Amino acid sequence: MTTSSIVCLLLQQAISMPSPTSDQDAGGAQQPPDKEPPVQIDLGIGKAHLRQKDGFECDLNEWMCERLKRRYATAPERQALELRALRDRFVAFWPYAMFLLVPLFAALLQLVYLRRRLRYAEHLVFALHLHAFWFAGLVIAALTPDALTGLVTLLLLAYGVVAMRHVYGGRWRATLLRAALISPLYLAAMAVMVVAVVGAAALA
Repeated sequence: MTTSSIVCLLLQQAISMPSPTSDQDAGGAQQPPDKEPPVQIDLGIGKAHLRQKDGFECDLNEWMCERLKRRYATAPERQALELRALRDRFVAFWPYAMFLLVPLFAALLQLVYLRRRLRYAEHLVFALHLHAFWFAGLVIAALTPDALTGLVTLLLLAYGVVAMRHVYGGRWRATLLRAALISPLYLAAMAVMVVAVVGAAALA
C-alpha cells in the first residue's frame, strides 16, 4: 500500500492520464469528444500525446513512437487497460530505482560531511531512515486536502534538516548549507530516475 501510494505520486510527474471515469460526468453522461482528456507520456527526451479527437502525436525516435502508438493509441477500453498496466509496471520497477537513489543520497552525505571521517555504511543507515520517513510522509500528503499538501511537504523538508543536525551535529548554518547543496543534486537524480522508469514501463 505504501509503495503503491509513493510511486503513483511520482508517476503523475511524468505521465498525465485520465481517471477511470474521465469519459463520464457525475450523472453518467458521455462527455463530448472535444472534452476527452488527453494522455501524455513524457520521457524527458520527447513526448507522446494521445487523444481520441486529435489522434497520436510523438516527437521521440521512430521505434519508440511506433511502439507507443501500437500500445496506447487504441480504443478507449483497451487504452484504459494499457494505462493500468503501465502504472503496475511502474510500481514493479520503482524499487529497483531506489536501490540506486538511496545509495546515491548516502554518497552525497559522505561528500558534504567528508571531514567527519564517517564510514559510508553509517551514511547509508541514515539515508534509509530518512527515506522511510519521507515515504510515510508522502503517503500522508496523498491523503490530505490539496490546501495542506504544501504544508506537509514543507514539514518533510524541515524534518530532513533537523535529522541531519541531530545525527551529524554542527551548527545550524552549516547544516542548512549542506542540505542546500544536496537537495538540487538529489532532486535532479530522482527526476531522471522517474523518467527512466516511466520509459522502461511504457516500452516494456
